[in-house]
Amino acid sequence: MSTVIISGATSGVGLHTAVSLAAAGYDIIATYRDDAGKRRLQTALSGIPSACVHFAHCDFSRLRSVAEAAEQIRNLPIGDVRALVLNAGTYPSGRFSRSADRVEETLAVNVLGQFMLFRELEWMLPRDARVITLASQAHRIRSGWLGASGPSILPPSQLFASDPCDSRLLFRWMHSPSMRYATSKLYCVQLAYEINRRTTFSGYAVDPGIVASTKIYRNYPRVLRGAYWAASPVMEKLGTALSPQQAGDDLAWVAVSDEAESLAGEYIYRRKARVSSPESYNLELSGEVWKTCMRLTENRVSVPTRGRQRNS
Repeated sequence: MSTVIISGATSGVGLHTAVSLAAAGYDIIATYRDDAGKRRLQTALSGIPSACVHFAHCDFSRLRSVAEAAEQIRNLPIGDVRALVLNAGTYPSGRFSRSADRVEETLAVNVLGQFMLFRELEWMLPRDARVITLASQAHRIRSGWLGASGPSILPPSQLFASDPCDSRLLFRWMHSPSMRYATSKLYCVQLAYEINRRTTFSGYAVDPGIVASTKIYRNYPRVLRGAYWAASPVMEKLGTALSPQQAGDDLAWVAVSDEAESLAGEYIYRRKARVSSPESYNLELSGEVWKTCMRLTENRVSVPTRGRQRNS
């Protein structure tokens, strides 16, 4: 049976994606950040006697940890890989912080860490494998710049920089969690498009929509966090929010179904292709995102990967 690799598969949408795929007979390789998450997925899969899951520890804020996780995955006794689901992500706290690699935390986890996992694994994937990034409606808000032209004002190389030049716009970006999150999700959409454009793989950007009862909003300001938790059950009943199970089923559908094959290169919401933001189709910007991710991971990839990469 085929295998699906899922980053961040131990909670929320990722967990339910793993359960849906395991129930359909797929083997799962799941990255996990802590033992509690690992146990959570094991418990969720305990009701599926045939479930086969392998784990690889990974902290996506550290490129070295991603390379080590990829090495674990490559050494597993796995069969044909159907899809790589780059699901792991975070919403930033109000305090600006950088990763161990000196990259802003949201871009480090949501974008650079996911790209690093793809880069470490792409040479072992079947050439027709599916690669899925997790999108969000947040990518439409022009990174929070209230009608300005968004990320095109500040190039990706500057936002990813460990010592960016000072500017008024950069200061606003650094001190706004919503701006940083929106930018990260725009880049996730663009990486899916670039993967579909540059490689033999099928790239998909999947927007799970508003998902009730997940922890992605745990770093919201207290008032907004409380409002979200109070509104989640109501939104789910009204149909404006999905349960994690529904969103997980949709993501699993994109990963393995024959019907989703024709949606390669698209932005997908509720199993249908949608138009993403104007900025997401900016080829100059998406090319710069790709080049910046390549440059920042160039000296961090493992020795086996340096000699066997297919794409550049």
